[in-house]
Amino acid sequence: MKKRKRKKSFIRSSKGSASILLMIVLAAIFLFQAVFVDFARIKAAEYETERALKAALRSIYAGFDKDLTAYGLYGVANPDAAESRMTELVQKNGSTEEGDGLFPHADLHGVEVRHTFTLADHTVFEQQILEEMKYAAPIEFMTELYDSWNGSGLNQNMQEASKLSKQIEELEAIIEKREKALDDAWDQVEEFIGLSGLMAEIANKYSSRFSEINELASKIGVHQLGEVQQSIEDINRRLESKRQNLANLSAQAAAQAQNSENGQPSPTILESMGNIRSQINSLNEQLSNLTELMENIVAYTALITQTLADLSDDSSRVQAEQKGIVDKLKEAEAANKELEEKLAKYSHEVTEGVQVYDPSFFQDYQTKIGGSVSVFNGLVHKFNTTSFITGDRYTRVHNDLVDQVQQIGSRAAATYQELLIPEQKRKDNNQKVKDEKEKQKNRTKDTLSKISNLLNSCSVDYSTSYMRLEGIADDGLYQKYLKFNKQGGSESGHDTIELDDESKVGKDALNLTDKISSLLLTARDEAYLNEFALTRFNYRTLVSPEEAKSTGRPTSYSLSHPYEHPLMQQEAEYILYGFGSCELNHGAAFSEMYLTRLAIHLAEELAKPNKGIAMFGSPLLVFLWAVAEAAIHAWGDMQQLVAGKEIPLSDRWAKSFLLDYKDYLRIFYFLHSNDAKMMSRMQALIELNTGDDLLKRPVYTEAVATFSLKPVFIPFVLSWLGKDVKEGETQIVHKAIFSY
Repeated sequence: MKKRKRKKSFIRSSKGSASILLMIVLAAIFLFQAVFVDFARIKAAEYETERALKAALRSIYAGFDKDLTAYGLYGVANPDAAESRMTELVQKNGSTEEGDGLFPHADLHGVEVRHTFTLADHTVFEQQILEEMKYAAPIEFMTELYDSWNGSGLNQNMQEASKLSKQIEELEAIIEKREKALDDAWDQVEEFIGLSGLMAEIANKYSSRFSEINELASKIGVHQLGEVQQSIEDINRRLESKRQNLANLSAQAAAQAQNSENGQPSPTILESMGNIRSQINSLNEQLSNLTELMENIVAYTALITQTLADLSDDSSRVQAEQKGIVDKLKEAEAANKELEEKLAKYSHEVTEGVQVYDPSFFQDYQTKIGGSVSVFNGLVHKFNTTSFITGDRYTRVHNDLVDQVQQIGSRAAATYQELLIPEQKRKDNNQKVKDEKEKQKNRTKDTLSKISNLLNSCSVDYSTSYMRLEGIADDGLYQKYLKFNKQGGSESGHDTIELDDESKVGKDALNLTDKISSLLLTARDEAYLNEFALTRFNYRTLVSPEEAKSTGRPTSYSLSHPYEHPLMQQEAEYILYGFGSCELNHGAAFSEMYLTRLAIHLAEELAKPNKGIAMFGSPLLVFLWAVAEAAIHAWGDMQQLVAGKEIPLSDRWAKSFLLDYKDYLRIFYFLHSNDAKMMSRMQALIELNTGDDLLKRPVYTEAVATFSLKPVFIPFVLSWLGKDVKEGETQIVHKAIFSY
């Protein structure tokens, strides 16, 4: 009983409990402070290493390519050495060795550098250009150009000229349709009633035919085929009988001769045989005459039948010819009516001399053709309604038929002469218009032939530079940047503009200015990009500052020194058109400038057309005259522009607003906007000029550095707090990004 009490007393004893509690509290405090110390060391190391990494990356980006800064572009100069340089800089900035400081520093395990974007990327390239040019691009030029183009009335007059051009084209098409229909109608008239036409052929044929029929009719008289055939049969029977009688008598004569002493038949038999022979001869003669008569009747009947068939066929031919002529006349009349309606709608000085035929012209034409047809139909009716069963019936109407045939020929000849006079006048007028058109085309052609002397000013062989730019089989610098940006299409340039077709140069010019009018107000970024091309690169009239002082021609003070580039006076044209030679790029720019100037002068000439030319009655002729005049004025303008001088936008409507060669290039840059191809060409030229591969000029870099820090106390507790602990060391990974 006593032992049990002592045990219970011991368990319930409180001696030493304070010490145990203190030990537990101190252990917790010690653990907390150990973790806190390691956590603080890690945080300090993270901050210090992050600063070191960012500082190193900024140092790398401070080493930009100085050749590219002349273009306002920035890219890391030596990206291949970036990783080793970053490691070196992080080590220096972060002091990875233990040194003076409260905490030991982390150990650097490595730096990984990834260049994500380069200047070869069009998005990056364009953004840097926009940043560079937003302070330098003369946006006010486009505003002033737009105001001059619209406010001076030039745009309205250009639109009216373009509209008038389309109206002239429409009117000319209707006139040509009408005249073509009348030409076709006249061709059929000549085939129908001309000197060797269908009616003349019919008159000759039936004149000869009726003479032949009349000759046969005279021979057969009142005889009919059945009657003659019956007579022939009767004679044949009689001949057969006579021949049989003659044969019997011949047998009797032979028997008598055999039995007689003198060997001769009796005289009576011989006389009878002679009579029979005479009768046979007479019957044969009758048979011959009847056979000839029958043949004539057959021939006569065949001719009558053939004539009926021929008249039917010829009637179809005549009706077809008449229908063909009438259809063409109706086509011409419809075009004439359409022309009249269009002229009422398109009232202009250009259309004053256009001839519109009175509707009676077409009605008279058809009536006269119908008169010739009526005479022929009279012959057909007369022949078809008469029975020619015997020859004498034909001979009674022969003279009437011949007279009708003669009337066919004479009426056709008379109608032809009546129609020939106005037709010849129409053809003469059309020929004069045609000759005058050729004259005006030749004037334009003569002017265009002079252009080859000014198309380009390429006196040096640039084939080596262009070979690098364009390459062979898509391996040039241009294709490299185009493919890098995943832009499809291998062709470099635009379609070439030919200035050798005097017939369409006016229309091409107006089409070009139509596009310019609609594109004058465009995106601001487009203007920045275009201005970059025109200020950082050279063009045809750009010279060095020294030469500019003596010649007065434009120069550039850009840090890229465009007048010293390998491709002299042609880079902007290459960027714009992308052809593989200086001649083609200069030629393309010249052609478009010439067409623009021609279109403006064309609008000026059409606003006040030549009265004498207008009276020819051909709107197209007036247009061709205006083109010829405009071509001459545009030629003089181009001589000034390629010499580096300024000329008025319009001598009539915008004389105070002056533009030079570069200004027109600005306009064409808006017109041919294709950022992907143009930026690829700019990049190719920059590499050609500087030797810098933009694919190796980063502008956006990610750097990842890995550090480690060994905890002082309890590593596993840090892993509980979310830290990466490997082999007793806490891993610290930092990522830094920097871009221009």
